[in-house]
Amino acid sequence: MRIELTEEQSLIKDSVARFVAERYPFDRRQKLVATPEGYSEEDWRRFAELGWLGLPLPESAGGLGMGPLEVGLVMESFGRGLVASPYLATVLLGAGVIAAAGSPTQQSEILPAVAEGRMKLTLAFAEDDRQDPAVIAAKAEPDGSGFLLTGVKAGVPYAAAADRILLVARTSGRPGDASGLSFFLVDRGQRGLEVRDYAAHDGSRVGTLRFERLALGHDRLVGPKDGALPILEAVLDRARAALCAEASGIATAVYEKTLTYFKTREQFGKLIGSFQALQHRLTDVYMKAELLQSVAVDAAEAAAASDPATRAAGVSAAKSLTGTLGREIGKEGVQLHGGIGMTWDYEAGHYLKRLTFIDLAFGDSHWHLERFRRLSS
Repeated sequence: MRIELTEEQSLIKDSVARFVAERYPFDRRQKLVATPEGYSEEDWRRFAELGWLGLPLPESAGGLGMGPLEVGLVMESFGRGLVASPYLATVLLGAGVIAAAGSPTQQSEILPAVAEGRMKLTLAFAEDDRQDPAVIAAKAEPDGSGFLLTGVKAGVPYAAAADRILLVARTSGRPGDASGLSFFLVDRGQRGLEVRDYAAHDGSRVGTLRFERLALGHDRLVGPKDGALPILEAVLDRARAALCAEASGIATAVYEKTLTYFKTREQFGKLIGSFQALQHRLTDVYMKAELLQSVAVDAAEAAAASDPATRAAGVSAAKSLTGTLGREIGKEGVQLHGGIGMTWDYEAGHYLKRLTFIDLAFGDSHWHLERFRRLSS
């Protein structure tokens, strides 16, 4: 992101950019997403060695205690290389809930393991295509020494890779109520939990969870009973800001890849970059990619705000614009490459797929526009 960085931030940005350039060429990326896991365990261990897994985690738990801007620097480079990994699911979603709401015992057990690369997490809250996180129907009923959970969760990022899952269920109230939601910590292999893993259209892995009378003790409750929604919203907003940064990296990559193509591809005996109409279209891609750089910075600053309304409005404004511009940039990148842009072995189509996925993740551009309007009024 094009802001004045501190020395420490510059080191983070340079290390991630170097890793992506050296270790994540497109052909290797395609081989990794085609595996059952969808990512590289070797790369994950490298993330831990470089300190990226502990970047936003508290220093008391072995993290670096940094904020959304530093995380955005990682995600921007990940976007440029279309890096597929459980990073967002583990570090921002799962560990984000534990850091915000976990008991001292839960934090001391889980957060250092995440920072060291020994444990992966994910967050399971969505149940269908409705985008409001309050619309949750999965139930957690009291049962003597604990709870019995019943329900279905859809689109859980890297569910099969997670050692533990932060599951959101309703301990009171009805779907849509702001109160009545609670977090529960579930082991992936626990009896009563079924995980169906599959590849999303962008190559990342997601899962569907089914659970029927899943028995959990009181020690598996994370945070206040009935009070999960404000924490969930804050965690999701930080993840949304990270996706804005990732989209800005992809947008820059679309421009650079298309510019290189214009300088090498000939049509009618001329380089296609010599045609003025195409130059204008590529300039438009450049301007939108530059705008997304600024939007990503705005999203990171909003995600760090202490006031919930300020945070939510700022992140939603950024996420809505990112979704709209990202799709436009992705589509234009494919069109400017012509037929090759839609082939499996070329990046252009995969940039579009990932930008589309980012738009839909945790609320699409339309949902966030309405959220921004509601909060602003």
